[in-house]
Amino acid sequence: MKKNVAQSQPSDATVSSVRSEVTAKLLKHNQTTRRPKADVIASLGVSHSIAATNTATRAAALTPIIETKRKAAEKKQVDRKDVSPKDLIMSTAFGNLPELDWTDEADRRRLQINPDGMLLPWISKTVEQGRTQNVSFSIDGLHLRLEYLPWTDCFVTNLSDEVLYTVMTSRFGLGELSIKFGEVVEDDLQDGLGFSEYIMTAEELLWLAGLWTAQGRVLPGDDPTKARRLLHAPDCMKDIAIPEVHAIIELWQTRLMSAFEVISELNVPQRYVFGLMAAATTAMQFEY
Repeated sequence: MKKNVAQSQPSDATVSSVRSEVTAKLLKHNQTTRRPKADVIASLGVSHSIAATNTATRAAALTPIIETKRKAAEKKQVDRKDVSPKDLIMSTAFGNLPELDWTDEADRRRLQINPDGMLLPWISKTVEQGRTQNVSFSIDGLHLRLEYLPWTDCFVTNLSDEVLYTVMTSRFGLGELSIKFGEVVEDDLQDGLGFSEYIMTAEELLWLAGLWTAQGRVLPGDDPTKARRLLHAPDCMKDIAIPEVHAIIELWQTRLMSAFEVISELNVPQRYVFGLMAAATTAMQFEY
């Protein structure tokens, strides 16, 4: 018998029709070729470094990066007749908020995301409990598999990118979600992973959960005026067709900077910086 170990917290959101939407998307996805599973969990750690020695030089060095990435992205769109579902998702993952004033109370409320009733807290809770207790945990209520394995620090799932995006940007009703002990035990891994589903590292899933949930906004309790340095970004950010995002990643790895310093130095929309800040914070990829 599977044992529920946590219950959803109260939320003002109404019960959504997520189940039917997810089921429909999954049914559609299963008719197409699935993404191949990973045989091994590769190490993350995309290096984005620049050799600038001062602030002015760094900014100057990053200016051509944006232009180069933009031209490459435009050429890629011309060369390709079809755009993958993940490319479409990533192109809209930063939302569409205008530039807002963090010092204005009304603007600050618009810039902050309330994750109550969303999947993000449950993904974080699953990882936290799995690492603490050294047992597998999965999220209950999705009617799809999303199970964390602490021994390999990865998730096993049968959710496509489209379905993951749908559930991460949806709000669930009271009691719809919980976490439970998973089906996999450590001895199951002696002969390798061998799952028919595909595998994502915990870091990548946490990063995407923060990015897709925030939609260019700020997580509760975070302060964009606080200086921090980005350790690295996962592989899923390599091919994103937004040149400003690559420039932000490049710069934020060079030194401790606040989000507003990054915005000012690169003159980029704040939603890109706040979205990356939410992703890296969720994936614990900042040093302060």
